[in-house]
Amino acid sequence: MQNEQNLRFNFVTNALVQDITTLNSKGFHVMVFETKNITFQSIKIIAPEDSPNTDGIHIGHSSAVTILDTSIETGDDCVFIGDGSEQVTISADPTMVLVSVASESIIMSYLSMAYL
Repeated sequence: MQNEQNLRFNFVTNALVQDITTLNSKGFHVMVFETKNITFQSIKIIAPEDSPNTDGIHIGHSSAVTILDTSIETGDDCVFIGDGSEQVTISADPTMVLVSVASESIIMSYLSMAYL
């Protein structure tokens, strides 16, 4: 797990994070771990194209994570979905195309993506 994040949400229940910008993180921009029912809305995440390990939103062991109307431009994954995650919904424009899943053995349910 990366040690440096601009924002970290651990063991959070029922949250709305909106209208923020995270710029040029040294590691993950947003880390979500053991969190239930969190929505990210109108978030802007920006990092240089050549910056390594700068995941936009890194999700692990979390459920009911929703990402809406969010712009993510990083040198790594826009959204990383780790094992133990379920009910992840991403609704974004077609420029946010990099979504990674942690391993082949991951079981995820209720994952939906829509391009607006």
